Amino acid sequence: MIKKYIILTLLFLNCSTIQVNPQDDNYSSVGSITMLEGKLNYNGNPEYIPRMIKNLPSSTDTIIYDYAISYEPTDPSDSVVALNPLLTFGFPIENHKVILNGTLLYNNGNSSIKSKVIVSQYRTLYNNPNYSEMRRIGLNKLRTNIESQYQNSQIDDKKKQ
Repeated sequence: MIKKYIILTLLFLNCSTIQVNPQDDNYSSVGSITMLEGKLNYNGNPEYIPRMIKNLPSSTDTIIYDYAISYEPTDPSDSVVALNPLLTFGFPIENHKVILNGTLLYNNGNSSIKSKVIVSQYRTLYNNPNYSEMRRIGLNKLRTNIESQYQNSQIDDKKKQ
């Protein structure tokens, strides 16, 4: 009897996943790494700028941070959905994705960091994916992943010296 309740609960839950490439989440704090200073070229919400970047408009060094967002709603046709009796129990209809590709160019374009984040969420009869929330989660993960890769590149550079 308990197994039936567990299965029903899992069907009603909102299934959501986040995939980050490259997987690099060893980031500790901004204070422990070298700040990246330069003239920042970025068009977007300042909340999503990696925290180790310090914008100095008068600098000769250029930092370019950019990301692209794409959406993949892949709902099947309504006629197929209407014929599925499991939908009344919260069975997923289809997977929706927000795909973010970010790039940070620094040292006047001589160094770069790239990251890809995929946030996916299943649509059910009782729950529709919130693309705004999925995008916000993805942009925060993208920022954190780029910060982590930068920190690890700084540590690797110190080890080489």
